Amino acid sequence: MRDDDECRDGPDRSIRARFRRRVGRRVAMRVPNRLRGRSRLSAQGRLRNLAAIFESADDAMMITDLRGIVSAWNSAAGELYGYGAEEMVGRSVTVLVPPGRRDETFSILARVGRGERTEQFETVRMRKDGTRVEVSLRVSPVRDAAGRISGASAIIRDVTATRRAREELDRAHQELSSYAARLEQRNRDLLLVSQISEMLHSVESEGEIHGIVDEYGPRLLPGLAGRLYLLRPSGNHVELVASWAGGGPSPTFPTRDCWALCRGRVCGRPRPDNAPRCPHVGGSPGPYACIPLIARGQAIGVLHLVAARPDDACLLDEADELLAVTLMESVALSLTNFRLREMLQLQSLRDPGTGLFNRRYLEDAFGRELTRAARDNEPLGLMMLDLDHFKAFNDTHGHDAADALLRELARLLERNIRGADIACRYGGDE
Repeated sequence: MRDDDECRDGPDRSIRARFRRRVGRRVAMRVPNRLRGRSRLSAQGRLRNLAAIFESADDAMMITDLRGIVSAWNSAAGELYGYGAEEMVGRSVTVLVPPGRRDETFSILARVGRGERTEQFETVRMRKDGTRVEVSLRVSPVRDAAGRISGASAIIRDVTATRRAREELDRAHQELSSYAARLEQRNRDLLLVSQISEMLHSVESEGEIHGIVDEYGPRLLPGLAGRLYLLRPSGNHVELVASWAGGGPSPTFPTRDCWALCRGRVCGRPRPDNAPRCPHVGGSPGPYACIPLIARGQAIGVLHLVAARPDDACLLDEADELLAVTLMESVALSLTNFRLREMLQLQSLRDPGTGLFNRRYLEDAFGRELTRAARDNEPLGLMMLDLDHFKAFNDTHGHDAADALLRELARLLERNIRGADIACRYGGDE
């Protein structure tokens, strides 16, 4: 029982007891002295090993007391902060902390003093030369031989490169997301352009074309104010036929005042070609763009765009300009097709010499009027006029004079008949 108690008291007491029993007290007393020396050597070796690990660690490490006074500082910390161990040992850790973050340091030390271990977090510290460095910190309590908290140990890593790589990755992700969003928007815009083109191909009047541009222009080109001008029959002026979001120059201006009409291509400011400013824009300093409507190689109109916000430095990017040009190509094609159909229809129903309805129209209209008169039980009148001596007039004065006479007679008839009456050229001088 005594031997067990002595063993619990420690290795020295146990050995001493065994030697007392076997070889006597004198020899037994010498052995513990050797063992104690070896124990001290072993403890010193462990301390040297710990010191070597601390000094050769890749991460910056330091130990402070609970007031923040540095007691240990490794070479990696010196490389990170620029201070040597002889400069930092005995000095307050606040020399490494920017002025606005001192409370953060004292809060960490207070938590460590309560026995709390802080999770790794990122913060900013200062080097010896005054530059700031982004670091990650992990702070843990340090206990003495009695188990009391006597200080704090900190492991510090420079995360500047990591932070930069993370920021670059975030920036790349944002750019990719932005590109995907722009691509999706372009797909929606192209679908809208296709729908607009289908509607333009089925219009029944030129006014419907103007209405389509007025309605779908702001949807296709948001943030812009637009005005559509078409060439007058005279060919030297354009007039406003559709607009959205207000703004823009006067309702009409000469074709020579727009470089897009003169050159047949997009112009405006600012643009890479740096073309002269269009006179029809006036003294407005804001950005603008003029997109011509080209039909069979000739400009028949222009779309004038201005920024919705006067402080916009750039009006159209390449994608927006392509959309606007595509829209105007569809509008120009629709206008050309409609005017061609209208001209063909007019030629099929009107006499080209007098502008009156022709014989074909008379036969169709006469059938409708007979049906209407029978339904309403009302009379229907038909008057046939013949110019006397017209052939002799034609032979004497020529075809031009005869055509002028027929045109004048046609205008006379149109001025003196009612709105419900129909004047036609049946043929020749009838």
